[in-house]
Amino acid sequence: MQELTTDILVVGGGTRGTAAAIQAARRGANVILARSRWSQYNLNFVKEFLGENCFQIE
Repeated sequence: MQELTTDILVVGGGTRGTAAAIQAARRGANVILARSRWSQYNLNFVKEFLGENCFQIE
């Protein structure tokens, strides 16, 4: 199990969750975005803003 530290945890990467995570990251927050299903397009787009802090949850 990996332990992570973050300023903001967004659970749910729909339109609103993704927008909130990106805006927080643009403002300098360390953000983790977790969602149940990622398309490769969405994952690549969001990683431009959040780096590797995007996780798929089961």
